[in-house]
Amino acid sequence: MRPKRLVVSMPGLITAEGQESLLREFSGPLWKLVDTGQVSIVEPEPPYDVPELSLLGLDPSRFRIAQGPLTVSALGFDPPERSVHFHVSVGSLDREGAIQRLTRTDTEDWSRALVACKKLDTRTLTLLPCDDRNLGLVWEEGSLDTALVPFEEAIGRPFVSCLPEGDGEVILRRFVDDSVNILEAMDFNKRRLDEGLEPLNLLWPWGAGIREHLPNLAFRRGEPVQYESRDLRLSGLVRLFGYRHGDRREFGRPLAPDLARLADLTARYPVLVVLLQHLGEAVTKGRIDEAVQMLEEMADQWLLPASRMRPFQLVLLAPQAAGRGLALTWDSEAPLVGAKPFDERILDDRTIPVHHAWELVASVLS
Repeated sequence: MRPKRLVVSMPGLITAEGQESLLREFSGPLWKLVDTGQVSIVEPEPPYDVPELSLLGLDPSRFRIAQGPLTVSALGFDPPERSVHFHVSVGSLDREGAIQRLTRTDTEDWSRALVACKKLDTRTLTLLPCDDRNLGLVWEEGSLDTALVPFEEAIGRPFVSCLPEGDGEVILRRFVDDSVNILEAMDFNKRRLDEGLEPLNLLWPWGAGIREHLPNLAFRRGEPVQYESRDLRLSGLVRLFGYRHGDRREFGRPLAPDLARLADLTARYPVLVVLLQHLGEAVTKGRIDEAVQMLEEMADQWLLPASRMRPFQLVLLAPQAAGRGLALTWDSEAPLVGAKPFDERILDDRTIPVHHAWELVASVLS
């Protein structure tokens, strides 16, 4: 009988020097697992194109996948082969002609904008909408020989200096220009300006790529795996490799994951992989007390009850964007004795085994 397996990645669990240690707070409720589990160092990774591949148990150095195919996949579409896929960011063009980020988007305004922007569809261009402010764009018979500026790099820069260049620049520039013309004429933008908000008047395509033929990991490894997160990129990646990802809208509110749902999914699926970004978001906002409370509730309502299933394997990942991370591996059928602490004190301990995150995940999924 194969054990139930749960992988949980929690970026932000390792706090900076001088901050309260979330790991020590977490290890308290989980002391039974920490005391009988294997603690290891997670090797820092170079800035790969798709670091999320680690959560599929794949070496991120092996694949290059653009943002566009990830977005289109996450939105649930399967366009014609060899079509070019884009991510479309929704932004604002100010009076000086500079590109700006939106600070707020009302649901009703967004719905009206989506209906109006379907006018941008042509014989070869199709806009793919979603209700969580993420858009995809498919260009049939398109070209990758086009220079595109990612939205984050375009922020604050003049609109005219960032427009697409190369093959297809005419069709893509027309798409951008038409989005401005359509959205600027909408009544809600007049209200936004009266309220001191930036207008919602720009659709910006970037991250062009073609969907490559990728291995079906569920078939290759011989069993399905369920993924849960609020992350658009991971959702698209999981689908491209033949696994399943839950509805991102059901994962929970910011700073409040739906722990009852995660506990139910852990019991339901033989293998569950969860990316939980709430802790990092709480730490970034300086809401340490809420992060500590979240950890205690995670232990009491989800992880400890799950550990009572037999047989059961758990991998907790605490990665860092830069620098070493930590991992805890626990096996109900092979408890250890005299395990190391699961916190920042051992990051420089040379007696601790060192692994890449993808290797630890692969050991569970393979």
